[in-house]
Amino acid sequence: MLEQSIENLTVEIHKLTAAVAEQNRLIAPFAQAANTRVSAPGSQSHTGNPAAPLYPPKSAQPSFLTEAQVATTLGMSLAAVRKWRFLRRGPQFIKLGRAVRYDRRKLEEWVDRQQRLAE
Repeated sequence: MLEQSIENLTVEIHKLTAAVAEQNRLIAPFAQAANTRVSAPGSQSHTGNPAAPLYPPKSAQPSFLTEAQVATTLGMSLAAVRKWRFLRRGPQFIKLGRAVRYDRRKLEEWVDRQQRLAE
């Protein structure tokens, strides 16, 4: 009876090990993209390796950002981003039900326009 229990547990361990390996295989591209960082040409990354990237590639970045992500990206307060939206002065946004989202490309274009206006 003890041998049968050990054998059953061994089979279960093998099944779990296979399931974990399959999950790791499935999430590997996402984990790799999240850990990949892109550096400016000629610059060195935090590791000192010029080939090691600093920022995730755009393909790994979500195309829509929350207002909190926009505030963090721009280094502004959440209240400032909300005020811009209320006054229609900030980046273009969309509403998905009650959720407010910002298209990453539109945000980048808006920042570019602001930089040109400041020059």
